Amino acid sequence: MNLRISAVLPIVCALCITFILIGCGSSADTTDTTMAPARDTVVVSHPSGPTRDELQQDLDALKTENIQLKDKLSAAENSNRTLLSKASDLEASIAAREQSAKTAEKVVPAKRSFEGVTSAEDLRTYHSAVAMVKNGKLTESIPKFESLLATSIKEDYAPNCRHWLGLAYFGLKDYKSALEQFNGVFEFKFSNKKDGAQLMIAQCYEKMGDAKQAKIEYEKLVKMYPASPYVERAQKKARRL
Repeated sequence: MNLRISAVLPIVCALCITFILIGCGSSADTTDTTMAPARDTVVVSHPSGPTRDELQQDLDALKTENIQLKDKLSAAENSNRTLLSKASDLEASIAAREQSAKTAEKVVPAKRSFEGVTSAEDLRTYHSAVAMVKNGKLTESIPKFESLLATSIKEDYAPNCRHWLGLAYFGLKDYKSALEQFNGVFEFKFSNKKDGAQLMIAQCYEKMGDAKQAKIEYEKLVKMYPASPYVERAQKKARRL
């Protein structure tokens, strides 16, 4: 009996060892299969960034901002035009005031008697002013003539002062002031400047664009001063108007 057990025991042990080894192998295979990732699995990654709706919202916001900027620019342009208009009006007002001030500064000849004879000193001033007109120094001559008329010149040269003062204003294209002075020549009973003054009166109206009145004044010269050296010129002028 003991001999049989001894003979069978090695075989049983060998079988046990074999079963154990087979079990371990199956367990290892199972573990490897479980841990290994599936080769057919595809990992899909979604790209990061704004969506279509978000982009559309941004575009709409930019359009709105652009419209607002255009409105502000238009308002700024309108405001600029308004400011330029106000500046232009202000400049015109300043120019008008300056012109008014210059007119106020002019010496207005006083109403006085011109009887008597002009002094030698006043004659020097008179001839100096006449030379200024002849040399084109028109503006400089005006205060000299006006001062003489307002203060000390006498009737023997007063009409001449008026005439030359008118010529100075005429040369400066201040035809209204020139007319005033030329008409002033006729305030005096005697003067050899009346025909010349009448000619210049007609020319003042012509320069001012009043052709009708200019023709009347030219014809008046021909009628009133037929012996004047200016008659022929006046006749030609009258025919052209």
